[in-house]
This record gives sequence, C-alpha cells and structure tokens, in this order.
Amino acid sequence: MKVPRQRSIASIAKLLIVALTLSNMAFAESKPITAAAVHERIFKRGVDRWIYVKEDNDIVLVGRITSIGVRSFNMRVQDESQPTEVFYNDVIDVRTGIGHKGLISFGIFAAAGIGTSVALAVHFQNESNKLLQPPTHP
Repeated sequence: MKVPRQRSIASIAKLLIVALTLSNMAFAESKPITAAAVHERIFKRGVDRWIYVKEDNDIVLVGRITSIGVRSFNMRVQDESQPTEVFYNDVIDVRTGIGHKGLISFGIFAAAGIGTSVALAVHFQNESNKLLQPPTHP
C-alpha cells in the first residue's frame, strides 16, 4: 500500500515525464520571410559574424558574413576558400543565434532538472528520518 508521500512523488514523476515529452514536440511552421526582413536581420548581425541561411532550393549555408550589399550579401562558408554570394530573395530562413525557442526549451529542462533534484532530496531526507518500527503481523 502506498503512503500519501509516495503517491505525491509518483505523481510528480509522471508530471515531469509528460512535461519533458511535450517539450520535444515540433513547433509550428515559421512564417515566410521577405527579402527586406532578411536584409535587416543580416545588417543587424553585422560583418564577420556567424550565420545560418537556408535558400529556397534547400541549400543550407553556415559561415561568416564577409560583406553586405543592397541586393545580396557574401559569406565565407566553412571549407570553402572563396566567399559565396547569397541573394536576399533566395533566402527562406535565417538564424543568427539560439533564439526564443531554444531559450524556452533550455528553461523547461533547467526547471525540470531543479524540480527533480529537489524532489529527490526531499524524498531521501524523509526516508532517512523515518523511525525504525518493528514489523507487524496480521
């Protein structure tokens, strides 16, 4: 027979399992990005900074921005000696850092880890402070 304290620990564990499972679900599809928005984000990022770009033909480029122009920008992709020119109209996704979704996921995992640690500490503290009782026979 479970005591109320064990039931609460079991329910906390089930809640953490559900929370961790839901945090891995896919987020909604991002909105299409315009050429002006791409230019603005790259200009804010600045020259000689790392960036992730996905083009409309499913080519993914990761590298450093070398120059920023009116219609395009150049970036030095990893493992290539010459800069690659990328037109703003061809870009469908730009990532410049960890982003909002990454911070939310990190926060969820940090809270779950801290909660689990506290629950385990309380559980083991209560287990070690129990008084020894002789077994009862029915």
